[in-house]
Amino acid sequence: MHTTDFGFRSPRGGHQIAVAVLTALAACLLTATAAGAQSADEFGLFDMNGDGEISVVELGARMGGDEAAAASMLGEMDTDGSGTASFAEYEALMAARAAQGDPDEDARAEFAVYDRDGDGEINKMELGKTLVSTGQSADAADDMIAQGDGDASGTISFDEFKALTGR
Repeated sequence: MHTTDFGFRSPRGGHQIAVAVLTALAACLLTATAAGAQSADEFGLFDMNGDGEISVVELGARMGGDEAAAASMLGEMDTDGSGTASFAEYEALMAARAAQGDPDEDARAEFAVYDRDGDGEINKMELGKTLVSTGQSADAADDMIAQGDGDASGTISFDEFKALTGR
């Protein structure tokens, strides 16, 4: 164990682990590649029942239970009005977002996954719930917050999130 820059004890390499976990988790949840294409494996993370369609329930589960935000995002994807999003619809939305050119757009979308109450800060409870919803342990939330909390507020702001994830 060693003490981090913020006075918290963590396993050696804890900061690198926290950065890698946050980055990988965020990438799996919402990011588009530079070209805007998404792999079928990433689509499959949302298509939890494997039927080839993403429903509002499936998307909401991956967004930490926020079905209102999921319904809004699904509305953007569902171009054929079926009430679900196919891989083609999902890929088209990700490509359109990447093509818009806002360098912070993907980071904001990723940040919103963690900032469940929309207050502009990620707290331990929000991060823990998101980790659990993706099959990970909430125990890592303390260390992740500690590693990313540059102003010692006990939360991670959007700017701190961007710094932590290298955006």
